[in-house]
Amino acid sequence: MNTATSNAPPTQPAGGAVPTRQPTAEEIIAARRWVEEQKIILVLSRGFDGVAVHPPVPNSNIQEYNRVLERLDRTLANIETYIHLAYAVLKKEDVVRRLYNMIAYTQFQVKELKKPKPRFVLDIHTIRGMIQEADNMDSGLKTILGLRMQPSMTASSTGPFAQPAPQTAVFRTPTSFVSSGSPAQPGGYVYANSGEGEVRLGGPSAMRHNERS
Repeated sequence: MNTATSNAPPTQPAGGAVPTRQPTAEEIIAARRWVEEQKIILVLSRGFDGVAVHPPVPNSNIQEYNRVLERLDRTLANIETYIHLAYAVLKKEDVVRRLYNMIAYTQFQVKELKKPKPRFVLDIHTIRGMIQEADNMDSGLKTILGLRMQPSMTASSTGPFAQPAPQTAVFRTPTSFVSSGSPAQPGGYVYANSGEGEVRLGGPSAMRHNERS
């Protein structure tokens, strides 16, 4: 097997069913590397100078605004701890990019709130929609990955996978990825068949996403 380092993401099957299996240590390492590259592109190197802003949140509502934003930030941070494992198993680039687009907006807004005159790139309704999407993604991925990995896998990139019964994950790609950097109307859904019924991994989307390679 060729294990040479490459900037290209691990091979993704073209459409249809994605058979889930125990990934090798090399595949997990490659998945982590690719996920980290997406974070650099979509979060660390991202600018918000041209992004439309919302009116300032009134003082009477700022406490609730902070509460829901912190809730979103915690949920996204939790997903990020295991998203490389999800990618190693499922090879779904759109789920990783969706996650990091939400993280980019959330982290930017958190930093802005520490300033005397913050910009608001997210209104409270958008944040609540993103919470719903993040919760769906978190529960959907855990439903699938929980069938085939031990609890310690969320903290380790090379730990042992449990031996699962043969199953197949089937996805419908989101239909509303557009090249922009501002909030959008609800987009497509990502589904998976985990053997226990259809699972929703993401959507409706409260954000527009940059689909960058």
